[in-house]
Amino acid sequence: MVNPTTKEALLTAVTNSHRTVLAEFDALEAQIVAAITAVSEADLFTLGRFPWQPAENPLWYMVGGNTFWHYSKHTPPIERFLAQSQK
Repeated sequence: MVNPTTKEALLTAVTNSHRTVLAEFDALEAQIVAAITAVSEADLFTLGRFPWQPAENPLWYMVGGNTFWHYSKHTPPIERFLAQSQK
């Protein structure tokens, strides 16, 4: 069994860490939106547009894999953790 004081300290540390992560997320989101806005539609949709880009995936697909598809992968476990920490 976890000491209540230790549990409270751990929850405080996790909550503070969560706030830091959310602040970093908000700042990064603004940078991503700015970067995508600066890219042309042709850059987003043309296969092999960039030499570092996989030939089978347009840039928008790579953006999705590192943003909206990626977020949906991690959201459920984070929500479960937060729900359990409220108990």
